[in-house]
Amino acid sequence: MFDIWWGDINLAVLVPVLSSFILLPVQLLLCFKVESLFFRLFPIGFLGVSGGWFFFLYLNVTGWDGLGYGVFAIGAAFLMFVCALGWGIWGLYLWRRKRHEKI
Repeated sequence: MFDIWWGDINLAVLVPVLSSFILLPVQLLLCFKVESLFFRLFPIGFLGVSGGWFFFLYLNVTGWDGLGYGVFAIGAAFLMFVCALGWGIWGLYLWRRKRHEKI
């Protein structure tokens, strides 16, 4: 379905693995250690802007270049999902901590 190879490396496997082992811990570190909301939201904001830009280019460019921009837009959307997963883990931690403080 999403079969893109770079030499002997399957990029459909490489992107989720790299995002899971790099982006998720970085987002969790930002959520737990950084007080500024701007810096905690920076990765998802940057990915949202770049993903929107790639999607805009995908819609407006003809030929094979549009396919490349579409692949980048899908990659940015997946990385935004990983950031949202980090926010969800942090939210569950806060919810559970508040629940145990009430008891």
